[in-house]
Amino acid sequence: MDVAKGIGILSVVIGHVVIDYGGGRTPFVLALYTFHLPLFFIISGYFFTYRPGFKAFLTKKCRVYLIPYAFAAILITGFEIMAQSVLGDRPVAESTSYMLLGFIMQRRFTTLWFLTALLLGELIFWLLFRFVKNMIGICVASLMIGLAGVGYSELVHVPLPWNLDAACVVVLYLAVGAMLKSHDVIALLMRDRWRNICVLVAVSVVCSLINRTMNGEPYEMFAGQYGIFPLTIVAACTGSLAAILLSSTLRGPLSDGLSWLGRNTMVFFLLHKSIAMPITVKALQATHLGAAITSISGDAGLVFVICLGVMIICCAIRWCVFAVHLGVPRW
Repeated sequence: MDVAKGIGILSVVIGHVVIDYGGGRTPFVLALYTFHLPLFFIISGYFFTYRPGFKAFLTKKCRVYLIPYAFAAILITGFEIMAQSVLGDRPVAESTSYMLLGFIMQRRFTTLWFLTALLLGELIFWLLFRFVKNMIGICVASLMIGLAGVGYSELVHVPLPWNLDAACVVVLYLAVGAMLKSHDVIALLMRDRWRNICVLVAVSVVCSLINRTMNGEPYEMFAGQYGIFPLTIVAACTGSLAAILLSSTLRGPLSDGLSWLGRNTMVFFLLHKSIAMPITVKALQATHLGAAITSISGDAGLVFVICLGVMIICCAIRWCVFAVHLGVPRW
């Protein structure tokens, strides 16, 4: 699944860059947003294993998610403080308190919201396994919890602390992943991969277009926008399955590169938008390269260069982290 995760994180980075610097919410971006986050949740559900002992499970998940969360929060806060000391848009003390409060309350604050939603989602999912026990009951309960999260977002429009509302929707995707594994669905779909990829992509696109036409807003968990939820779920699940099947067809350097991205998803996901993207864009503005690239190749060329810069900076950060932690560079 590393290659599929690599496809997912590449979709996340491209989607954010295109929205900010490449023409906004184009049909291409809307297609990426249909599956790029659900893909990670479904994969997490696919590999979810229930073991008795909530304390041990909680300790493990806090170590997996909260240590990277704290590390990234420190990096992003430090970067913001340095940026404000140079730009002087607002006092450093005000900027520091704003960042710290944002990370403590965590209501869709930076891309780190994803970690808290996944953490709470997995804790809720464990509790379902503990008290419901059979898979059908777990799936029904997950559906009810997911609908509750969607209903809250649609009615209240204010994210809950630590993104509990989004975590409820995550539970539903975790259940989808667990069902895929329990019924060996991916192996069945592998028997005629290309036909199934085409069918899955077609279903995802059609559901997304109908959803967009009838609802008038894109699917975006960050903004609490879920559209017509049955269509949203079908589009997300079929798009994610198509990405997983596609990942199994790739070979050679492309597969190796995406697999490496998939194994290092955390660094790219947490830091690409808050650190790597601002640095890249500022460098292009300072050297006037951004305007030159746009005049030659349009928004597509600018998006490509920004994405490339973002990936290089994230790779450099990842290299530095391993160099400091292990004392040697590690790829």
